[in-house]
Amino acid sequence: MSTKTIRVSEEVYDRLKARKNEDESFTELLERLVEEERDIYAGFGEGAAEGMEEVHEEMNEEMEDNVSGFTGGR
Repeated sequence: MSTKTIRVSEEVYDRLKARKNEDESFTELLERLVEEERDIYAGFGEGAAEGMEEVHEEMNEEMEDNVSGFTGGR
């Protein structure tokens, strides 16, 4: 596997180091953090993404209806 070198401030390095498990490399730590970031619905249970998507769509429809009523349908 090829590698890249990145620069981080000492503050960021210290924060990463504090989150790193003893048996974990920095690459493994970053992979874990990126995966956690990507899966924003993790921890909400199975089907959460679909449920949240439905609620989001309903809220958008309500907002459109409210704005349409407020502006007189313009």
